[in-house]
Order: sequence, then structure tokens, then C-alpha cells
Amino acid sequence: MKQRLVVILLVALVFAAAGGAGGWWYANMQAQMREFDRQAAAPTPPGKKILYYHDPMVPQSKFDKPGKSPFMDMQLVPVYADDDGDAKGPKEGVKISAQASQSLGARTAEAKMTQLARAIEVVGNVAFDESAIEIVQARVTGWIEKLYARTPNDPVARGAPLAAIYAPEWLAAQEEYLAVRKPGNADLAAAARARLIYLGIPEANIAALERDGRADPRVTLTAPAAGVLLPLGTDMNAAMGAFAREGMQVSPGVTLFRIASLATVWVLADVPEAAIAAVRVGSAVTLRTPALAGKTLKGVVAALLPEVNPATRTVRARIRIANPDGVLKPGMFATLSITGEAARRALVVPSEAVIATGARKLVMLALADGRFAQRVIETGMEARVDGQDVTEVVRGLSAGERVVVSGQFLFDSEASLKGLGAAAAPVVDATKSAAAGTPPPKGAEHRGEARVEKIAGDAVTLSHGPIASIKWPEMTMDFKAPKGGLPRNVARGDKVDFSFVEDKDGDYRITRIAPLAPPPARPEAKK
Repeated sequence: MKQRLVVILLVALVFAAAGGAGGWWYANMQAQMREFDRQAAAPTPPGKKILYYHDPMVPQSKFDKPGKSPFMDMQLVPVYADDDGDAKGPKEGVKISAQASQSLGARTAEAKMTQLARAIEVVGNVAFDESAIEIVQARVTGWIEKLYARTPNDPVARGAPLAAIYAPEWLAAQEEYLAVRKPGNADLAAAARARLIYLGIPEANIAALERDGRADPRVTLTAPAAGVLLPLGTDMNAAMGAFAREGMQVSPGVTLFRIASLATVWVLADVPEAAIAAVRVGSAVTLRTPALAGKTLKGVVAALLPEVNPATRTVRARIRIANPDGVLKPGMFATLSITGEAARRALVVPSEAVIATGARKLVMLALADGRFAQRVIETGMEARVDGQDVTEVVRGLSAGERVVVSGQFLFDSEASLKGLGAAAAPVVDATKSAAAGTPPPKGAEHRGEARVEKIAGDAVTLSHGPIASIKWPEMTMDFKAPKGGLPRNVARGDKVDFSFVEDKDGDYRITRIAPLAPPPARPEAKK
């Protein structure tokens, strides 16, 4: 017993260095050790036959009689006939008692078909839409006599007065227009009026000039759009400071005001390099922020900047969001969900059920009678569906099968200790059966070449050549699409190499399909 406690304590101390993970592991190890003690002390159930005894910590060693384990200071645990097999043959997986499953907190979930669209979650920063910034300039030399907009970030309405400017050139152009507005001088009047427009005099001032017949030495500039005033802050206007002031002289081409609209805003987000292939200009975006109180706003990816940040390995995405109520303010943080691919039907399991071992991925399959088995799977993309992270299963599972989503690492360890390796989904090559002269078994996989005639939902019409493994001649027929849908590079008219199986309903489902490589181009003859 002393040796056993020392081993447990040493291992627990190692895991304690990693924080809370050590406590979790130690608690589960204690629960498992208590379960082993209970199994060793329990009487043989009626009708059960003991095959051998073993130490659950070293299960590959088998003993004919009960007693103390030579490896650990604990009693050997009996293994019954229906645990590893009986007269009818071995059973799949490892049997875990209901009490042990409950103590380990085991939960299962069903593999199911759902509409799957890859959503990339990123965080962004709200900024002004710089493509919607309006600038106000004076096209002549003058002086600001009255300033109506004085402070940066003040809101202004469309048509609101900004500044009254005295400009001798404007006054001279108005008097010239009044002088030529006489009968018979229509062409001269039109030219003089056009000159007023070219000099930047607002249409409202020109209308007042025509109505009153009196030139005004001061012209009031108005806001061309609604928005907020921005500081100038450019090298060109450094001498003017950050904003226009009364008494200041203005010159042609000098910016007096910058007005940024809030009807639309940009959200600048850093997309991970690994996910950037799924994002396109025009991809739909859903925005969430605490300021919206649970509501969402829609937008699109407007641009992907052509540079990867070497420090964060991200690409900057510029997202345009409609902001009709002005609730989004520059500087806010927001959570963005970018739809990377079109929705399609796919088989998914909770992401927490998938065990990644490096070379492969597997799940713990929950079978009948409290048995659990490892199953190798091939995964696709990850997404979030109905608030849960899910992983697409391309091969290895069927809809309706149940997988373990909590405690699966301990079940996996138990199966590995008992020598029950993970099994892939069974597939039989029918071509080999045909070559051997034996009929292909039920569920065998057949292979052929074909031309895609039609794609309609879950049905694919193929014109295929002879398929020797099933003794089919050339024909055109319908097949079910692969689980997870057709690959993107398969389209109507393509010549493809494909494999298929007969499912339990008697239908033929494609398991693999890929375009045939085009024949190499023949070199042109030398002239």
C-alpha cells in the first residue's frame, strides 16, 4: 500500500505544477483506484465466468489465480467472459460499469446531420469609414470672419453653416455677373454664372444674388454631408493648427473642415493566417457588441490588406458595417463572426468529443451494454452551431451513433491499456474480391470512372463505364452524394474517378469522388 501511495503522490505532484489540471487528474485517479478495489473485492456475479485476473494498471499481464499484483500494491481484478468475449466471439470495445461511468462524469452526444457553415470568430475595432470622409475647402484667397463649427468631433447636419468667409475674388465675380445680366447678353450671363460655380460659391448664395440683385462680400460654407468634425492634422495644414479659427487667412486648396459620416463605419479585424483562405471580399459578417444589448448588425468584408503581420501572423480585414442609428462609435471593440463558406449539410459531433493524438483523430463510441470503443475518424472544418462548437466528421461515423464528450480520455486510456486499438470505419475493397473470384460482401466499396451529368441536392447523376466488381455495364444512373457533400472542385461535365457502396436502404452512396487529371498536352510539331 505504501508503494502505491508513493506513486500516486509523485504523479499528483507533477500534475500539480500545471495548476488545476493536477487536482482534476488526482481526483479522477482516486476514483479509478477505488473502482479497481471495489471490483477486486466484489463477489463473482451469478452466471459469470472468470477468464483470468489482471492488474488494471498493467493489463497485458494475465494471471490464473487471484492475489496481490506484482506491479502495484493492490489486488488483482477479475476479468469475466462477457467483458473480453464469450463463446460467440469477442465483443467490441471495453466495458465500463455504470458506477465508474457516473464517477467519471461521462456524458454522450449524438452525431447528427446539420447545416454547417464555417464561421470565423475575431475581435475588431470600430473606426471611421475613410472612404466617406468629406472635405471643405475655399477655392479663393480670403479670411474667416465668422466660425460656426469650432470643436473637433462635434456633430453637424447636412447643410449646416460652417464658416463665413470674406473673399474679394468672390465679390468681384458676383458684381461681374450682375453687370452682364441684361437682355441680349444671355451667353455672357451664362458664362459669368458658371464662373461663380467654379469658384465654389454655393448654389443658395447664387440664388439670393439673382433674387436680390446685390452682391454679398461674405459667403457661408455649409456641410456637404451629415457627420462629425475631424481634426485636420495634416502636414499641409500644420501651420493652421488642428482646426480652423476666426480671422485666419485661407488659400485655394487648403482644407478647412473634414466631416466623417457615421452612417457606415469600418471595423478593422485581424484574421488568423490559418483561416484567411476561407475569407473573401464580400463575405457576410455578423457584429455583436455590448452597446447593442443583444442585437446584431450585418456587414461585409470590404477589403483584405495584402500583408501578414509578422508578429501576430494575422491579416488585417476591413469590414464595412451599416450604422443607421449611430450606435457604433469609433474606438469601440466588437465581436465579429465571418461566414467563410456557404452552408451545407454535414455530419458533426461536439468538438470536445474529438481526441487528437497527432497522427490521427478519434472519438470514444458509446455502444450498448455499457461498452465503449475507440473509433478513428477523419475530420473536416470546425464551426459554431446553436452556441456549441462542433467538428465535421468526413469519415468514420454515421448519423445517430453516440460519442463520449466528457471523461473520454479516461475511457480511451482504459481501451488502450486493454489492447483495444482504435478501429476505422469498415470498408471492403470489392475490386480485390472480384479479382479473387469471390462475390463482394455487403457494404463492399466499388470503383469506377464517370462523367457528371447532373447535380441536384443530395443526388448526383453519373454516366459511368463498366464496373467489373459489381458486373455493371456502361449506364447512366443516380447516386447519393458523399456525406458532407460534393467537393468544390467537382462540377457538371467533369470526368471523375469515384468509389461507392451500397447502404442499408439499398441505395448507392458515393464515398469518394475526384476529377480525373487531364491528359498531358501533346508537343507541337516543329515547323
